[in-house]
Amino acid sequence: MAELKQGSTLRGGKYKIVKSLGQGSFGITYLAQTRISMNGQLGKMDVNVNVTIKEFYMSDMNSRAADGYSVELTSSTLVKNYQVKFRREAENLAKLSHPNIVKVLEVFDENNTTYYVMEYIDGQNVDEHIKKNGKLTEQEALRITKATCSALSYMHGRKMLHLDLKPKNIMLNSEGQVFLIDFGLAKQYTEDGEPESSTSLGLGTPGYAPIEQAHYKQDGTFPVTLDIYALGASLYKMLTGKTPPDSSYVLNEGLSISGLKNAGVSDAVISIIEKAMAPLKKDRYQSVDSMSKALDDCNMDEDGTTIDMTDGFDEKTQYKDDSTYDNNEQDKSLGDEVDKCENDDKTSCFKKHWKFELALLLTICMCVFCFWLYTSPSTKDAETRPTPAKKIVQNGNQPEGAIYPTFTDMRELKVGDYVYSDGSFSHEGPSNNKSCIGMVFSLKTTAAEKKKGWTHGQMVALKDAGDCAWSDDEVDFPSPHKNVVTQLWTNKMISEIRSDKDGYIYSTSRYTNNCPAFKAARNYNVVIPFASSGWYIPSIGQWCDILENICGFQLQREPKDYIEVMLIGKNKSNLKFDTSAFEYWSSSDRSKYYVWVYQPSGFESGGLTNGRKGMGGKVRTVAAF
Repeated sequence: MAELKQGSTLRGGKYKIVKSLGQGSFGITYLAQTRISMNGQLGKMDVNVNVTIKEFYMSDMNSRAADGYSVELTSSTLVKNYQVKFRREAENLAKLSHPNIVKVLEVFDENNTTYYVMEYIDGQNVDEHIKKNGKLTEQEALRITKATCSALSYMHGRKMLHLDLKPKNIMLNSEGQVFLIDFGLAKQYTEDGEPESSTSLGLGTPGYAPIEQAHYKQDGTFPVTLDIYALGASLYKMLTGKTPPDSSYVLNEGLSISGLKNAGVSDAVISIIEKAMAPLKKDRYQSVDSMSKALDDCNMDEDGTTIDMTDGFDEKTQYKDDSTYDNNEQDKSLGDEVDKCENDDKTSCFKKHWKFELALLLTICMCVFCFWLYTSPSTKDAETRPTPAKKIVQNGNQPEGAIYPTFTDMRELKVGDYVYSDGSFSHEGPSNNKSCIGMVFSLKTTAAEKKKGWTHGQMVALKDAGDCAWSDDEVDFPSPHKNVVTQLWTNKMISEIRSDKDGYIYSTSRYTNNCPAFKAARNYNVVIPFASSGWYIPSIGQWCDILENICGFQLQREPKDYIEVMLIGKNKSNLKFDTSAFEYWSSSDRSKYYVWVYQPSGFESGGLTNGRKGMGGKVRTVAAF
């Protein structure tokens, strides 16, 4: 058993363990009691006071000794570094004195590990509250968010980020007071915006961590926008009762507000959430104070009076002696109609909205009409007019203002066609006087690609983009997609492999800048001369299309008792792969340490199997157009 037994004592009997409250990846939390003396004019008495104790204990790497107390630590440098970080967490938290931040009482070493003692909050976290009672009312959600804003503003004023803000880390005591807890990922910065430690920021929690947190590169700035995104996502959860979409989805598809609308959330609050959860950090609130102000502006009762959003305390008297947060990062680009109405009565605000929305509607109608007029086919040039370019995010490997090939080019498009650097296609082999950049392996695109305007097909590059590991350290990065398979061979598995075509989604997720293979794909410098997705790593299903459609392989089941796919056939094209390479990466992960790969040297003619994320492999890219 990992936990300390009930009745165990610490600090020479000062603290007595009552029960375990829970165990995470880096520690075990206990309810404990300590005895204190209360002195009065006529006498004194001893009383038991509840406290919370957190013990450093990495569940995957530590164990409890036979005595039931001592923790057996490995000699791993990783464990030692995390123990140092654990102590630093306590020390940094002890510096904070705010009514909405849990207080640290002391930190000490015992039983070959580290402990710190906090005040005990008799209540439940917001996530538990939602599970028990359903989504919160807008007024209650705004009250909790405002109190959290106050705590974060105090932290940010002392150059500290929380980095794991979510409803599970916001506590409510029996009286409804709000407390920010769990500072395991918190990071302290210097006045110059430089982190005091070299450890990574941590991935945060999917749904609440912004896209840049997993691969944030310190540039001398203090990135408060990381916490602001998480705060907006937490408000989303409070109002809908549902976990927000992963930041990779928000980046590619945008934040859907239908769930907020269906939950009856006001337009003003929806605007605040959209701004806080903007995919690009420059589009978010640039300080917690600016977000808090926006919350104040929409916090009006029907009679125009301000709803009490305080947490039952006077901030000025609670920490007036502390150094105040001088907000020099005022948000100069709010642009929200909510902010425009801050000093107006409801009538004038409605007028502003009415005029603005009418003008916007007329502008949109004019744009739609002009677009229709331009793109409508005429009897003269219906077949020769090029398809207008879509507005796309440039990926560094296609010219700005690129357009799709003309309709006459695409009308005869076939699988196996060669794609040339001048934007032309050919059924014949590579030309002597043209540079060939790829081959068409599918005339279909995925739903995500169609949404971006890439509807013609997919092509595979003719050269490798790199030779590197899939992942630097083989850790299990939070996946925006499901593991392709988890069971032994079945017909369903083969179907899942074939249907997994979402390489574009996977490659534009957080993996992109965390893993060498995705960096190599992104940096592949062959220019695509027309509008496209840019080069990305194919999924395992796209590898099936490449090998079956172009190379003439036949997908089969290999008759063994472990997971393995055979591709039996003969290469019939000029699409070449390095037969000495152990594996070519796909973007489809299979498990914590393995990813699906194409193995050209395996099984005589080649096959699909799995490779360790930390091993070397080849990178071959594809693109949708």
